[in-house]
Amino acid sequence: MRLRMLGTAAGGGVPQWNCACDGCAAARAAGVSRTQDCVALSGDGRHWYLLNASPDLRAQILATPELAPGPGRRETPIRGGPRAVATVVGSKRPRYAAASGGADWVVAYRITDPRTGGTLVYAPRLPALVPSLVDGADCAVLDGTFLREDEMVVGTGGGRTASAMGHLPVAASRRALPPRPGRRLLYTHLNNTNPLAVGGGEDVAEDGLTLTL
Repeated sequence: MRLRMLGTAAGGGVPQWNCACDGCAAARAAGVSRTQDCVALSGDGRHWYLLNASPDLRAQILATPELAPGPGRRETPIRGGPRAVATVVGSKRPRYAAASGGADWVVAYRITDPRTGGTLVYAPRLPALVPSLVDGADCAVLDGTFLREDEMVVGTGGGRTASAMGHLPVAASRRALPPRPGRRLLYTHLNNTNPLAVGGGEDVAEDGLTLTL
């Protein structure tokens, strides 16, 4: 199974086009550009499936040779979304969504390649750690929206904490999931307030990153 990170930022990307906050200013100065979170998966390198298709999808496809159309005029290697095992990890409804019943607003996906046995866990929004979710996974792509619990409060002088917004901070998941042989952790969906969006690190996914599981 091949995994390609088409985008790794939270809503609006990094830097946001209309924002001059410290994080966006640092990204512009460093020449860092992240599009909004989206993943492409392939079991054979020819047929690709999308997870969390973002508003930046057109630009992401144009920047990825593997996703170029052809050879037929209307032929594309994109096949839609994979079949996958979904796990409910949260019930917090987005503020913009109409009120309705149900507790499955936030889900994570677990995908296993039947040929290689490689297993990916994709959880770009994770309100709390579910240890069993990452057990046996070769790669877990996790919520990297905020580095710290009070990041929005400190960075903007207001707003809500990471937990109140439904996101487990990277600092907390790093403590709970120490390095383990055979398992790689990557963080995606980075907000413009998150210093990792510019500083990065070996466990921070970058746009264009490709892995084979």
